[in-house]
Amino acid sequence: MPTGKVRYDNLTPAVRKVVFRSRLREENPKWTALHTFYGFTPFYCEPGLRGAHEKGGVEGQVGYFRRNYLTPVPRVETLEDLNGQITAFEERELQRRIGSRIRTIGQDFAREAPHLLPLPMDAFETAMTFQPRVDRYSRITVKMCSYSVPVRFIDHKVTVHLTGDMLVVFAGRREIARHARLAGRGLEHLVLDHYLEVLLRKPGALDRSEALHQARAEGTFTAEHEAFWAMAQRQLGEIDGTKALVRVLLLHRHQQHRDLLAGLRASVDLGTCSDDVVALEARKAAQAAGRAPTVTATPAPAAADPTELPDPQLSQVSHLTPRRLARPLPEDARPLPRLEQWDELLNLRRKDSSGLPPITRSPPRRPTPRSTPPAECCGCPPCGRRPPTPSPAPNAKGSPTPDSSPSSCSPSARTATAAGPNAASGLPTSRARSRCASSNTPPTPMSIRPSSTASPPATGSPRATRCA
Repeated sequence: MPTGKVRYDNLTPAVRKVVFRSRLREENPKWTALHTFYGFTPFYCEPGLRGAHEKGGVEGQVGYFRRNYLTPVPRVETLEDLNGQITAFEERELQRRIGSRIRTIGQDFAREAPHLLPLPMDAFETAMTFQPRVDRYSRITVKMCSYSVPVRFIDHKVTVHLTGDMLVVFAGRREIARHARLAGRGLEHLVLDHYLEVLLRKPGALDRSEALHQARAEGTFTAEHEAFWAMAQRQLGEIDGTKALVRVLLLHRHQQHRDLLAGLRASVDLGTCSDDVVALEARKAAQAAGRAPTVTATPAPAAADPTELPDPQLSQVSHLTPRRLARPLPEDARPLPRLEQWDELLNLRRKDSSGLPPITRSPPRRPTPRSTPPAECCGCPPCGRRPPTPSPAPNAKGSPTPDSSPSSCSPSARTATAAGPNAASGLPTSRARSRCASSNTPPTPMSIRPSSTASPPATGSPRATRCA
């Protein structure tokens, strides 16, 4: 890689926006990751006519190569063929001299090569990442093209890495499908192996399926498969014969393709359509060729070359296990623990989970019987009894004088009478009632001194006497 700065035009894949009247650029994130990975700094030319003199003969050399090697446009079948032709054109260019220079392009490059930076050990990841959802036909759509995935991932989201020539599908961290990238619009690539679980339950859909048509065009469904399918349909019928073929196709997931072709030929020669016979003959062919019988088999480790020198870094690694075995631990001289003291824990009282001693609840108190109030009562609120009120004296018209105190039968009168003395004294009703009931003698009446302005109360009124 070149060191320092490399001149670049304001190409669209690298530059998103040119900052007004400056050399600052808003770069594409992928391009920023590229020149950071390889360790060079891009130097952007000014746009338009102001930066035409800064590019030198770069654009002129691009036009020279296009006119001499790409005109007329080469016609190739694949992208690999086009890259091969361009590589041959570059080899021819190494022998050319530019202008009146005495050295060729290849000689000048050989002189500059020692001043270049070495390439990193790992390749730069140029793939674009997508997360499509698998549709009901077990396909994903990326860049307006459809690709198949195994049917067990229907209605799941998968991760797709798209490069210039390859599309890789991942479910989590596990690769589930790999396709060659399609160059077009509305194209689809279907793999027959992705639909075998469905075809085993619906064998009638195999004959006219698009996946089978593409497998025949790619050469994965060979003449051996056709011969086995025809023989199985003659012996077992159309439905069961197709199921036998699908079971044979499932063997491709665990055994080599060429070994299974040998097993199919042997099965047709024997006249049997059993998938077990095909698997057995395929194993025999693999063992005869010295290969592993299955794809998932772990290859045997290669024998060490005695002439190969040991790695000096491996000799510096020290393993701790041999060192620990060589130097055993010292003997433990401490006395053995005594268990007599543990028996004392069994006699302790069990505590609850909070660590506090258990709470002892006292038995509920029995209600004390209510004492009967004395016969002679003053009518105080604790007793709740009122003496009979004498009838008032008639007035001049002959009608009784209305009493200002409420009647003893009304609820408001009972409430006012019960709350009067206790509310004034601040004593609870129960205390006042017990105090009055415990006395054997009737309370001494207390006379109220009349005011000079107020008229004396009437004789026999309940307001005249109160409990002491």
